[in-house]
Amino acid sequence: MSLISSDALEFELQRILNVEGREQIFAFLGVAKIFVETTDNIEGRAESLCKLGFTLYDALHLAFAEDSDATVFLTTDDRLLRKAISYADNIKVRVSNPVTWLLTSSPDLSGIIPRLTAIHRPINRVSSGRRKIAKSKLEDYYMQSKTRDRF
Repeated sequence: MSLISSDALEFELQRILNVEGREQIFAFLGVAKIFVETTDNIEGRAESLCKLGFTLYDALHLAFAEDSDATVFLTTDDRLLRKAISYADNIKVRVSNPVTWLLTSSPDLSGIIPRLTAIHRPINRVSSGRRKIAKSKLEDYYMQSKTRDRF
């Protein structure tokens, strides 16, 4: 499994006003093994997807995923997910929510999901001081798993 990035994704991410958040996302994308640049085929496919009612960026992201033969396109955007499901016959890549995909596609990760959920849940309900602690725990977990994957 490989993470895929694209020039359209990088362009869209530049619009994120929160500098720290933007830098974190770019750092995450730094591990992408595949980078796809815009082509006429991708632009044409995105135009076709726009005609189905997808927004420009959503259509571009889906077109990039299709062009790179991605196995799955993961999104937390419920609107995009609902639209993609309703046009599943017209889209050449599976579209899923990341948590749903992990739970249904990777039963061997079942021990990880409760830990991530436990870390994630309080972030939305606590003060910023506790958010930093939860974020730090998540970063520690990511670095440990990244180190473990090297060996």
